[in-house]
Amino acid sequence: MEGDTKILTEEEREKLRNNAFASLEGKVEERERLVGSKKRLEELQDLSEQWEDPYEANRKLRNTFRAGRKTREKEAGAASALQDKMSFGLDLLPEHEEDVRRAGFVEFGNNDSLTSITKAISKPLFQSDSQPLKAVGKGQKLSRRKQAEALAAKQRNDAVAEIRGNTRAAMDPFLTNNQLNGCKITPKPLLAGVKRKRSIPTLEGAPSIPKLASLVDYDSDD
Repeated sequence: MEGDTKILTEEEREKLRNNAFASLEGKVEERERLVGSKKRLEELQDLSEQWEDPYEANRKLRNTFRAGRKTREKEAGAASALQDKMSFGLDLLPEHEEDVRRAGFVEFGNNDSLTSITKAISKPLFQSDSQPLKAVGKGQKLSRRKQAEALAAKQRNDAVAEIRGNTRAAMDPFLTNNQLNGCKITPKPLLAGVKRKRSIPTLEGAPSIPKLASLVDYDSDD
């Protein structure tokens, strides 16, 4: 093994003294061992110099980990909150640019069903009599003034249609107890403590019904 010392017997020592070639081979082996030992000693010396000041080495390590500690703690807190919210039992990896790009392609619909129902009810049952603006052909060109007038007319028609729809929705008797535009319409309450009496209608000119006389008159016991 490397670094081991070979112990020679008396016969081997005597043989080395008498044989010049054997002595030369032994010197070559010793030189090779010396080179290997020297290299190993240099490595140990370098390691010893690196840990010569333990406090300085510890300070360098702490500075290295302290640099991204706050960022790592923030990311870990966000991941833990998301796991608790979504009931995930899997470890979440940090996000990448590819994840952000793919998430940008996702579109969500409108969850405000009440607004959608209100708009659907406020629309007229049949098409309006107002005619839309005629489309301009490819060969026709409009001046800037005509284009501005057409745009203003379109905006005016849209505003009128919106006002009509809102007015129709506000006056719809079937939406009295529903919420319209976030407001709940309720009938006005009567005054507390006041009772309204219903009047019984009477027919004019109707013959009065006479009271029927009893057939037998009974005297009182007194």
